[in-house]
Amino acid sequence: MTRNQEDSFALIDKLNDDCLERIFQFFPYKNRIAVERVCKRWQIVSQRSWIDINYIWQAFMVEKNITDEKIFQVLQRGVVYLKKVCMCYSKEDVNPLRSDLEMRSRIFNLLKEKAVNLRTIFWTFQVRHDDVVEFLLKRVGQFNEMIVCPVYPPMRDETLRKIFNKATKLKVLTWNWNCWFSLEGQMNEFAGMLPSTLEQIKFM
Repeated sequence: MTRNQEDSFALIDKLNDDCLERIFQFFPYKNRIAVERVCKRWQIVSQRSWIDINYIWQAFMVEKNITDEKIFQVLQRGVVYLKKVCMCYSKEDVNPLRSDLEMRSRIFNLLKEKAVNLRTIFWTFQVRHDDVVEFLLKRVGQFNEMIVCPVYPPMRDETLRKIFNKATKLKVLTWNWNCWFSLEGQMNEFAGMLPSTLEQIKFM
């Protein structure tokens, strides 16, 4: 470390924790994770700074080379503060590796257990059926908006009814037909399952 770098660090270190936390909130999420390695104090303050994660969910849309591991690292730190999460990939995700599916299981289990403030969720990658169903049965009652993307294998009628019965606050739903085991033509059956609170539905 050069003398100038030492002076700069000493100056920054004079800031109180609240000021330091506010500065960290302007960092891209990768940098915010990196500063945890500077010292014990910065680690504690950086982890506190994730209270603003409600405003950085869009990083998942614009970040290049996004991976399941990166998403998991962010969620570990800010999951209890999340109100809206978008987990989007630019690449096609037709046949994910087993390791990808294992990490996605960890992501959805984390959301199931700790995402107490979550109101909106959107994902574009393939997820195992049981992971999605367990998560939705635990958290769907909190949601105002939900965009449901590929699930393997698709959900059956009984499971779907259980989920929608719990969706007592859902107003906006975007639905992927690949999530459901029934045929696309069975619109009346599908419509009969939808929650009465629903104001808007889109199909993809």
